[in-house]
Amino acid sequence: MLARALIVVADLLGLTEAHTSGGFQAMEAGLATSARLVVAGPWAPEVVRRYRGQDLGVSLTLTSPHPLLRLAPLTSAPTLRSGDGGLPRTAADLVEHADPDEARLELRMQLERAILWGIGVSHLAVLDESVLLRADIFDAVADLAEEYRLPLRLAPSADEERLGYNAWREACERGLITLAGIVPVDPTLHTDGRRLLEHLASIAHALPQGTSELALAVATTTPELAAWEASGGARSFSASLCAIAERLWQTMSVRGVERRSYRELSRRADRSRSDEPARAPGSGTPPRT
Repeated sequence: MLARALIVVADLLGLTEAHTSGGFQAMEAGLATSARLVVAGPWAPEVVRRYRGQDLGVSLTLTSPHPLLRLAPLTSAPTLRSGDGGLPRTAADLVEHADPDEARLELRMQLERAILWGIGVSHLAVLDESVLLRADIFDAVADLAEEYRLPLRLAPSADEERLGYNAWREACERGLITLAGIVPVDPTLHTDGRRLLEHLASIAHALPQGTSELALAVATTTPELAAWEASGGARSFSASLCAIAERLWQTMSVRGVERRSYRELSRRADRSRSDEPARAPGSGTPPRT
């Protein structure tokens, strides 16, 4: 029987200074076991400056919803630009207009830029999974994960009802390392450490066997963050959440949930594969990690 495990990810590093500082604090405090970089973000160079080998993945980015902080593609890609020169504001706009070759090149450039910067990328995610409504974009993401042997942040909820095809199952059938579940949290409801701990304690028993992910956009409280949220940015978790790091993992341990990172997930999957007898392609059932 597979153990139940949890990865806590500090999300949105590189997007703002507040998220960058908050993410590093979450890792240093032991709250987060992994983090994710928005390569197209204006503060990505600061992430590189502070990087010391931490478990860091890449959030592949094809949309830029914030009305003021506009992210631009790294490549010369006319169909990936809105009227102001930034990435499309919505996934619907991206899905309707994106040229598949331009999207594929942009995704590759974001991953390879992080590698060029010296980041030992631990996993891939898509910042707005709604763009996977385009199956050719999913193929481009999955091809990168396969080529670079990286876990992909996809869980069984990425299913046929939402996307029109079962992205998670297709990823598993390609032999990609995926997740067993994604833990939803709402910073407008779980506003402090106590409430977040209560929520996680109440749902720990329901986590599926295998590895689940909890993504927390942790940010320091600064005028920049206040302006970000006031002008349309998503609500973030305060960096004061770092104070609950020890209690969080104690709570999970008592409930039989192991602490894990994306690097550990990848290593465990590699060991598991080496122990398995060879199978014909397409045989058996998709792996659940």
